[in-house]
Amino acid sequence: MTTHPTTPKQARHACEQLLKADRADKTEKSILPSEVRVIDRLLERGLELEEAYAEIHGKLVQHPPALKVFFDLVRISAIADTRFTLIADTVSRRWRTAHRACG
Repeated sequence: MTTHPTTPKQARHACEQLLKADRADKTEKSILPSEVRVIDRLLERGLELEEAYAEIHGKLVQHPPALKVFFDLVRISAIADTRFTLIADTVSRRWRTAHRACG
């Protein structure tokens, strides 16, 4: 697969523009604040993610929908992981409480 020549800074800018547009759309439509929070975290950590953005952008820029789909999957995965962690913590607390009551 060929990559699109771009600097890490340009790639970061392109990825962040995509994320900002997605954030604005979700905010305007009042769609899941948890999704907006994930986007905010990605934007806050832009400098840290610059090299990753360069690699991702370089490989996916030739297929514009792919870049958006990638960030959609990152966002959905982060939300699912958070929800799974919350569920696991709840189950664990309930088990410990029930175990203590039986013990």
